[in-house]
Amino acid sequence: MSVESQRVSRTVVTAKADIHRVLRLAAGAVAGNLLVVLATPLITRLYTPQDYARWILCISYVSILGTVASLRYENAVVLPKSHRDAVHAAALAIFCSFVVGCLSFLPLVLFSGKLSSVLSTDVTWLSLSWIPALVFLTGLSQTCLSWCTRSQWFGLSSIANACSALLLVLSQIVAAKLGYTTFWGLVVGSIIGQGGTTLILCCWIVFCERRSLKLISIKHLYVTAREYKNFPIYLTPYSIVGVIRERISLFFLNSWATQAVVGNFALAQRMTALPGGLISGSIRPVLFQKASTEESQSVLQFIEGARATLLQLSTPFVILFLFYAQDLFALIFGGQWRDGGIYAQILALPAFMFLFSDWTDRVLDVLGRQKLALKMEFVFSFLNVAVLFLSFWLTGNAFIAITLQALVVALFHGYWLYAVYRAARFPTIRLLRSALSFLCLCALYSGVLLIIRPLFPVWLACGIYSLLAAGWIAWLLFKKKIHLSGAKTFGFR
Repeated sequence: MSVESQRVSRTVVTAKADIHRVLRLAAGAVAGNLLVVLATPLITRLYTPQDYARWILCISYVSILGTVASLRYENAVVLPKSHRDAVHAAALAIFCSFVVGCLSFLPLVLFSGKLSSVLSTDVTWLSLSWIPALVFLTGLSQTCLSWCTRSQWFGLSSIANACSALLLVLSQIVAAKLGYTTFWGLVVGSIIGQGGTTLILCCWIVFCERRSLKLISIKHLYVTAREYKNFPIYLTPYSIVGVIRERISLFFLNSWATQAVVGNFALAQRMTALPGGLISGSIRPVLFQKASTEESQSVLQFIEGARATLLQLSTPFVILFLFYAQDLFALIFGGQWRDGGIYAQILALPAFMFLFSDWTDRVLDVLGRQKLALKMEFVFSFLNVAVLFLSFWLTGNAFIAITLQALVVALFHGYWLYAVYRAARFPTIRLLRSALSFLCLCALYSGVLLIIRPLFPVWLACGIYSLLAAGWIAWLLFKKKIHLSGAKTFGFR
C-alpha cells in the first residue's frame, strides 16, 4: 500500500472514530433534551409563567456561580499526560467548587429582602440552602464529565446527560401532582436532577480510580494550581462574563417588565438554546481532545465538516420556526405561552449562530489564547449590556430591547468564528463561503414555504414543509453526500 493510500486510510479511520465519539455523546444529550422537550408541554400546563420566572431567576444565579465554581480547573483534567497530574487537577477543581459553593451563600443572606420580593415569599437561610448546594454540585459534575472525557468514557457521559434530564422532569411533574405547583416544585426537580446525576458519576469514577486517590498531596495540588493558573486567571473571568451576558436579559426584564414576560422570554430562550447546547456539548469534548493531540489540518477538517453538516441539517427548520413560532408555542405549550413565540423568533438568529461558534472555544484553549477569548468576551459583554440597558431606558419596550440585543449576539458569534480561524491560521475565506451557502439555502427554503403557506392551513403547511425538508436531507444522506475522507470529513460535498 502506498504512503498516500495509508494516509487516506488513517484519515477515514480517524473520521469514523470522531463521528462515533460525537454520536455516543450526542445520544445521551439527544435523549436528555428530547425528554425535556416532551415534558415541557406538560410542565407549562402545571406551572404558570410567573412561577417559571421565579425558578429561572434562581437557576440563573446558580448558573453564574456554578459555571466557574471549579475556577475552570476541570478543563486542566484533560491536558496532562501524567495520570497523577490529572488526579490533582480534578481534586483542585472539586476543592474550588466546594469553597465557591460555600461563599455563594453570603450574597443570598445580604440580599434576602430583595429575594423575598422577587420570589413573592419570605425566605430564610434554610430555604436558600439549596442554592449553594447546587453551585457545588454543578462544579463537581463538570469535573466528573472532564474526567470522563480524559478517560474516553463517552458512553458514561451520555448516560449521565440522559439521567439528569429524566430525573429533572419526573421530579418537577411529581412535585406538581403532589400539590407543589409553585416554583418550589421546579426547584425540587433541579436538586434531584443535578444531585442524582452527579452521584452516579462520582460513584463510578471513585470505584474505577480508587487507587489514584492515594496519589493526592497538598504540595502537588499547589504545583498543579500554578501550572494551570491561566484557567482561573483568564478562562474563569471569560466564563463568568459569558454566563452573565446570557442571563442578564432575565434580570433586566424582571426590573422593567412583568414576571409573565420574564417567564415567556425564559421559555423561548431555553427552547432556542436547546439545539446549540446539544450540539456544543456533543462536539466540544471530541474537538478538545482532537485539538490537544493532533495537527491543525486534522482539526480544521473536523471543524469544516461539522459546520457543513450542521448548516445543511438546521437551515430548513430554522426557516420554519421563523414563520410559525407563535403558533407552535401556543399549540405545544398552551395559550398562556403564546407570547413566548415572539421572543423565540427574535432569538432564532443568535441561536443559529451559536450552533456554529460555541464549541470552537476549545481551539483557543489549546492554543493558549485564553487572553484573546477573555478580551473578546469582555468587549462583547459590555456592548451587550449597554445595548440592553439603553434600549430599556430609552424605549421601555421589551421587544425592541431584546431585538437589538439579539442582533449584537449574532454579530458576536460571527466575529468569534472569524477570530478563531485567524488565531489558528485557518483560511477565513471558508467562512465567507459558508455565509453565502446559508443565504442561498434560506432563499430556497423560504421560497418553498411561501408557496405552500397560502395553499394549506397552518399545521398542514408545517407538516408538508417538514416532510419535504426531511426528505431532501435524507436523499442527500442516501446519495452519500456525507463522506468520510479528507476535508469533507463529517460534511457535505
